[in-house]
Amino acid sequence: MNFKDQLYTLGWSIKMDFLEGNKQRIDDVKKQLLDSDLRQSGDKALPELGKLDQTTKPYIVQLHKTRNVTAPKDNESGSHRPHLYRLLITDG
Repeated sequence: MNFKDQLYTLGWSIKMDFLEGNKQRIDDVKKQLLDSDLRQSGDKALPELGKLDQTTKPYIVQLHKTRNVTAPKDNESGSHRPHLYRLLITDG
């Protein structure tokens, strides 16, 4: 199993140009990936919306933005209601 396949099995979907410059041990590359921005190092991995109801494969995603949708935009932190968050994630 090659380097990219090992990472893919663990849930990482990485661009080839990122891997070409990182021919280290897989643990070292995973540490580098944790410190990187998936929008730059990641490759498209998530299935298209509406194509699948569920999946059993693990996916590594990056939290890009959160918003408390139960509070008004001008005072998101001051609400005492239960919180409901909208998450904007990216896979690369």
